[in-house]
Amino acid sequence: MAEGFHAVPEQIAGYGVLVDTVSKQLSGIQQYVAENAKAGPGFDGLVMSLIKAPVDTYALETSKRILSHGNHLVDTGTELKRTAWDYSGADKSAYQIFADDGISNPNVPPQVTGYKDFPDPVSYPAGSDPAAALKPPEIAEADIQSKVDEVGGSLKVIDWAVSQVTGWSPVEAITEPISGNWNSLKASGEALKNAGTALEESLDNLTKALPTLDPHWNGGAAQDFHGYITKLVNGAGQEGPLNRIVGGVYDLVADQIEKVAQFVVDKLKHVVDQILEKLATGWIPFIGWARLIDFIKECVGIFQQAREMVNTVQELVENAKQLIEIAQDPVGAAQEAIEEKLQPIEEQVDRYQRGAEVAKNLADVADTQAWEDSPDQGYTSIPGNADPRRPGA
Repeated sequence: MAEGFHAVPEQIAGYGVLVDTVSKQLSGIQQYVAENAKAGPGFDGLVMSLIKAPVDTYALETSKRILSHGNHLVDTGTELKRTAWDYSGADKSAYQIFADDGISNPNVPPQVTGYKDFPDPVSYPAGSDPAAALKPPEIAEADIQSKVDEVGGSLKVIDWAVSQVTGWSPVEAITEPISGNWNSLKASGEALKNAGTALEESLDNLTKALPTLDPHWNGGAAQDFHGYITKLVNGAGQEGPLNRIVGGVYDLVADQIEKVAQFVVDKLKHVVDQILEKLATGWIPFIGWARLIDFIKECVGIFQQAREMVNTVQELVENAKQLIEIAQDPVGAAQEAIEEKLQPIEEQVDRYQRGAEVAKNLADVADTQAWEDSPDQGYTSIPGNADPRRPGA
């Protein structure tokens, strides 16, 4: 038997106020992403500069997606206000707001630009305002970066001698690529994870209030609205796990850059200091160079290991770039593609707990149908001029 029509305008208007509130929260989250998830200061050097453009683009595209969800909620809140007035039986002239009253230019029909607030709507308070709690991540100084720079300066003194043995410049191959502040990348990742979780909490306000509205609105328009808001929450909610995945990738890349930097400071600096010491204390024309080069040959394995570590990080960054580019368009990307691009990144780190976290987020974004079903416009109770009081299915 079809569900009959029933509507309590004050309840519908009250839920509409909640929708407006959540739309404002999403606006705050969108702005937070735009300002804090982009590449900040410290994206210098070959490795960090490789990932700068993808980080900026991902922040922009994520911000645009969240803005779009928020705009749909703005339109939906306005429509719920109009629907409540309609169900109340009030004449349209009593609640419509016009851009032009038709008097100053009688040839232009008055344009409705909005609706007056519905009197005495039932309160549907938001349980939380996660957007208000968002704070810009602090970008910590890379404590060992100055020591890496110090090694680089020392290497320049002996760069020619080392290159004679290795066949490549240690300055160009080791220290210059890892200049910059990898903590800036971590901060961008933290912003993404914060925003994703905040978005989920904000949308949860709508989900939790829906059962309160249900008994007070029945019929076809009510059923359509329930389906609409469910799809919007499910689709927009995918931003949470997706941004935690991408933010986690930023963390992994930054950790690996720091690992190389630590190796340079712990191992390579000691070798370089020894070479400089021999150069300073044991210098004999021709013979001194020969002894120096012999010592460099003894240490060439450490130079080679440092270079290989830098190359590995560059490969990691290239893999991360591909994953970020896929994640920029989650509607067009299959979950399998994200998992495929994530695999080589996970293989280069030994983080069981982090791996488990990634697996959970991957499972959460596995439902690509939620992205596809997410509405591309606001709700309307009169699609195709349908009767707003129509019975339900």
